[in-house]
Amino acid sequence: MTVEVLYFDGCPSHEALLPRLRRPLAEAGVAVEIQLRHIESADAAERERFLGSPTVRIGGRDVEPAAVQRTDYGLKCRLYPTDEGLRGTPPDVWILNALATRVEWPRLTPRAIGLEQLRGMVDGGAQLVEVLPAAEYEEEHLPGALSLPLKELDGASAERLDRSRAVIVYCYDSL
Repeated sequence: MTVEVLYFDGCPSHEALLPRLRRPLAEAGVAVEIQLRHIESADAAERERFLGSPTVRIGGRDVEPAAVQRTDYGLKCRLYPTDEGLRGTPPDVWILNALATRVEWPRLTPRAIGLEQLRGMVDGGAQLVEVLPAAEYEEEHLPGALSLPLKELDGASAERLDRSRAVIVYCYDSL
């Protein structure tokens, strides 16, 4: 996975962005290469669809959710609209959301496990995740299980998981 930082000389925000960018990437536990791309001219800005410095792209796409609707390309300092007002760097949450939707996570093959293996894994610290709708979770679930309904599962809900621990996904019908 490549993270691109597009910038032009003299941009004060691009220098401040780099250490801030490395932190959420490290927290996400994703091995990425940060590629710095210098934009030298107005023609290059148009060609690269450069919305200003710094621009952060993950998997070739801008981290700003509204960027696809914009066409104001050029050599300029970029301001990002955040809940706290305009900022010179994108919010960490945009970076993490972009990662969650663009990272190629390994495909795992589900397999059935027996009750003894389940107990051993839970005793070893594995997380239990119930994927049935919340109403069914409320009716009955295994002690300590986290409710992540399959139809609502997305990057934000998956953030509730501890990535350092194994995950056991189940639905009541499969117990």
